[in-house]
Amino acid sequence: MPALASTSSLNNSESVTAINANARIDYILRFSKQVVAVIDEEEQGYADISSQFLSSLSEQHNAAYLAMSPKLNDIQVRCRIIEQLFADTPFDPELSLANSVINLASTKKSPISIVIENGQSLSLQLTHELCQLVEIAKKSKLTVDVVLCGSVDMGRLIANNAVLFSQKVSMVSAQSGQLLSASSPLFKVRKTMPSLKGYGKYFIGLVVLLALGAAVIYYLYQRDTMEYSQLATDIKQAEIAEEAFVINADEANLSEQVTDVQQEPVAVADSKDVAANNTEIFSALMSISEPSAEPVIASSEDIVSALSAFNVAQEQSAELAVPDETFSNTTAQALTEQVSGSVYFEQFDAGFVVQYITVKEGLDNQSLLSQLETSYPALAFHQYQRLINEEKYQVITSAVFANREAAKLLIESLPQELAANGPWIKSIAAVKAEILQFKSSQ
Repeated sequence: MPALASTSSLNNSESVTAINANARIDYILRFSKQVVAVIDEEEQGYADISSQFLSSLSEQHNAAYLAMSPKLNDIQVRCRIIEQLFADTPFDPELSLANSVINLASTKKSPISIVIENGQSLSLQLTHELCQLVEIAKKSKLTVDVVLCGSVDMGRLIANNAVLFSQKVSMVSAQSGQLLSASSPLFKVRKTMPSLKGYGKYFIGLVVLLALGAAVIYYLYQRDTMEYSQLATDIKQAEIAEEAFVINADEANLSEQVTDVQQEPVAVADSKDVAANNTEIFSALMSISEPSAEPVIASSEDIVSALSAFNVAQEQSAELAVPDETFSNTTAQALTEQVSGSVYFEQFDAGFVVQYITVKEGLDNQSLLSQLETSYPALAFHQYQRLINEEKYQVITSAVFANREAAKLLIESLPQELAANGPWIKSIAAVKAEILQFKSSQ
């Protein structure tokens, strides 16, 4: 039922009068020279369109047909397309389709048609390469037609990257033959509430039980903490009372000593018997005696203890003066990450990067880079310029890795949106060669 509803939306949401989809495709390829994306909810719908288009091609057309699968990577797709168009011709599968097809087609002036079914399995990188191929062929006065047939997911990929595909892709409904805009409601993801069926109820119950258990454990922990703190307070109060008792006992003994001394006569300097009062006696007992005029000889144990204490103090001062290596390393790393453009890559002699995307200069490249950095703050993005057929392009890559295995781990851990673009690994030597070629051309 949902599939029928979506198909009905494709048929009625953006069209008033249905026309033949193949006629619309022929019109776009003849006059606008853009990539045509045929969209339908049912596979049979866009499969019939691709079959009719292929059967309508003349014998002079050099055609390539590919039924996409999620198991095919970007290199395999490039190989299958080029091998169908130019049999027994060597080529570099790591080069973009725009470079390879244009270079090989320059020797053969026959028209080229590329039809891809299940276009929703194409990566963002390959979709953009096909758009570049059509655009460059138009400037080179070569006839290259590209028709992508796929589900609504392919339309969502194009609509979500409208900056890249503006004025490059025309989306057509397979049911009505009408054009679909990137802002169409068909390409907006509908969020539905999950239903609690089957094991969902048991999962919710388990979560509730775990929450109750955690609450009980927290309550018991807080109660034990309060009892322990109360016990520690009682012990502290008992120690204070004991200390007060000892102080009072010392004061009582001191008072008794003062009374005994008061009963004895005190000899004064003039040899007269003068009795001191209680205040004078107490002050004499509590006063600090003046240092003796006789020299004091320290023992060897005292000298060793003093030297040990001095060395400990010196070591503590030295530890305070040592800089924080972690902070220094972090600061150095932050300064390295601030290096942008080709300067970042030129500081490495070896290594590998993961190339995310290549876009033609003149688009809002800085906005695209800022969008990537905002959407994926945990990843590092760097860019440099290179030349492709005398055209300037911007290449967005990851940070430099010491080995290929680390770069593979990054690709395996990428978010689904970036992984769908088909990122691939490139050596730092290749990057520096492209940067050098660009600089020498300026």
